[in-house]
Amino acid sequence: MRPDTYEVPFPMLLNRAFEILLGFRNTRTYNGIQIKNLQRILVIKCLNTCDSEEWTQHLLNLTNQAKDFIKIMLIKPTDDETFRLDNILGKIADEDVRLYAVVFKEVSFAIDLNSLYTKRILIGKS
Repeated sequence: MRPDTYEVPFPMLLNRAFEILLGFRNTRTYNGIQIKNLQRILVIKCLNTCDSEEWTQHLLNLTNQAKDFIKIMLIKPTDDETFRLDNILGKIADEDVRLYAVVFKEVSFAIDLNSLYTKRILIGKS
């Protein structure tokens, strides 16, 4: 996490193992928050209890919103197959979440989009 902007440079999926844990026993730091999913464990060290409670409240609000809507940010380039869009959507579908994907192209001369191939790959992941 970048301390100046509070940005996390990697995606944290809200999958079946997603947890928000508090306390010294879980975080090994006072006023810490541990965010855990199947891929990563992130520990946030807060300055005081007030900051910790504020972070926790924001995280709980985000998890409630994620049950209704998922925004996927694509990060390129990557050598890791885990962050390919079809793999991310496949993991989400494995958790019994119904997915609707809208595939479109804006600039036809710059992007070759084979929608039948895309549809077949995405349906094959479910």
